Amino acid sequence: MLLRKNYIYVVSLALLLALIFFGVKVLHNEWRTSYTILFQQSIYKVNLLSLQFRNIFDGIYRPLVASREKGLPERRLYISQKAQNVLMENM
Repeated sequence: MLLRKNYIYVVSLALLLALIFFGVKVLHNEWRTSYTILFQQSIYKVNLLSLQFRNIFDGIYRPLVASREKGLPERRLYISQKAQNVLMENM
């Protein structure tokens, strides 16, 4: 009688621990999928949480250090006379 009583406790304790373990595992998987894109073709998975933090940081940091001029700075490119003649032939 005593053996059967302890056996029931051991089995029920093992089932309870298994249930808790798998419950925690499912909760962890659900939590992880909320900020990670699944089924990506690449090896590296995009962490959406860190990407969102980086975007917030850029939204705060960029206006503080950016210049007030619009557009890209003007650059002068050197094109040789020979290349200019070849480009202008078809016009």
